[in-house]
Amino acid sequence: MGEVTIYVIDDWDAFMEAVSGCRYRLYQLKRIDNTVLVRARAGSIGFERKLDLSDEEDKKLYEKIKRDLEVWNFIEVKKTVADDEFFV
Repeated sequence: MGEVTIYVIDDWDAFMEAVSGCRYRLYQLKRIDNTVLVRARAGSIGFERKLDLSDEEDKKLYEKIKRDLEVWNFIEVKKTVADDEFFV
């Protein structure tokens, strides 16, 4: 199977415009202290952004993102492994 290109953006609203037509919606949150790295994917569009939760604007965006992830039934990704290594 060939490689798939993911187009990564950091505008959540633009990302959400791509979500409705996608069958699989995935996300991952990595929190370190007061910062969270948000990654989400819908089809060939990816979202990635680091948010500082001590900043009010970032905190509001993070809360919106969490609501949208739930409403749109995104599936949380715990980790990724190469296909040929999954059943080793």
